[in-house]
Order: sequence, then C-alpha cells, then structure tokens
Amino acid sequence: MDDDFHGDAEPPPGLDQYPLALGQRLSGSWIQFDVEALNNSSWRGEVDPAAGFYGHLLWGRAAKQDTAGTLPDDDAKLGELAGIGPARSAATVEAWRIHRANGALRGWEPVLCLVEPGFISAGWEVRLHHPELTRAVVAAVDGIERRKSRAQEGVLSKHLERVRKQMAWNKLPGRVIADQSLQMRVLEHVQGHGSDITRKAVRAALIFLGYAEMIGAQVTDIEEERRRREGR
Repeated sequence: MDDDFHGDAEPPPGLDQYPLALGQRLSGSWIQFDVEALNNSSWRGEVDPAAGFYGHLLWGRAAKQDTAGTLPDDDAKLGELAGIGPARSAATVEAWRIHRANGALRGWEPVLCLVEPGFISAGWEVRLHHPELTRAVVAAVDGIERRKSRAQEGVLSKHLERVRKQMAWNKLPGRVIADQSLQMRVLEHVQGHGSDITRKAVRAALIFLGYAEMIGAQVTDIEEERRRREGR
C-alpha cells in the first residue's frame, strides 16, 4: 500500500470490487491460464507488437503484485514494472505512454481493491485488472487456500488424537474423552501455555477446566476383570 491507498475517504462510485483484498498476494509462481482464449483473442492483431511485448510482461508482473492480479494505474510505476526504465525518469513515462496508447493495456479496467475484512483500519485503492487474468489468479489463490486449509485440518486432527490418547492415559471416562468440545479446550489450554501434548500437560489442563475429580475414574477392562475375580 502506498500513495494510492486511501484510508478515510469514500471510494469513487461505479467501480466493481475486486474479488481479492489488498494484502492478498500469490504465493508461488504458477497459475493456470487459458491458452486457447489467448490464441483466439483479437488482441494479437489489434495491438502494436512492441506494446504487446510490454503488455505481456505486465501480465506476469500483475500476478505477483499486491493485490495479486492487478496493476497500479500510474504511468511511472507501469513503465518501471514493464522494464522500460526507473519510475522517476520522465523518459520512462514518455516511452510507456506511447506503448499504452498502442494497446499495451488492452482489456484492462479500473477496479476497487478493499482492505481485507478484519484489519484494524479500512481503506481502498483503485487499481487495474484484466478479467481473464483475474479468473486465473483467483483460482490459484483459492486452490492455495484449500490446500492450506486441508493441511491445517490434518494437523488439528493429529493434535486432537494425541489429546484423546493422553486423556485416556489419565483414565477419564470414555464419554468425557469423546467430548470434542472438551478436546478442543484442552488443546487450546496446552498450546496456550506453550506445552507439548504430554500426559502431564493434559492433566494440568483437565484440572484447570474443572475435571480433577474425573481423572482416574475410568475402569479399564483388566481392572474390571480383577475386581470381578476378587469378588468386589
């Protein structure tokens, strides 16, 4: 976020909201792109070859921008991103504007990028996007988020399995061990104290959560058989 970012002023009306938020970047360097759409596009025949070259470079640059898939609507910055020269150079801006006029940004449109919900401060920025690139980038970001979510779910599942195991070692009744809400509270308590999921740490969490009297209450099959033989 830079000079183009606005924190307090109302955004301009009439602009579509970009599907990704300011601050969302594309991790990695691969997106799935519709080559057939590019081959069938009139862009090839209507754009000056030199302008098309710089436009092609900007597609790649946009994928790694903040926000992913967008470009700043600033000729100095665009000239530098295209590799023409430094943004502070008047020659860069002049050369870039020729390529822009010749179609380097054909199909690109202004769009409203908003700060991701949950941030302390709100804000917005007007940037440029191309619908085809937007679709590809959003699909890539969604795929990354899904994989990350699955990985986190897998880690959580393993942690809860360890919690249940340690709860069993502490001989809690089965119905208590099976309480998923309790499992989560125990895990949060253990991790909140920076501990590993050990028998001692789980025991301390259970005591803190008010389950002290249930620790050791589980009667195992072996103990039950022993008591039966002893006539208890």
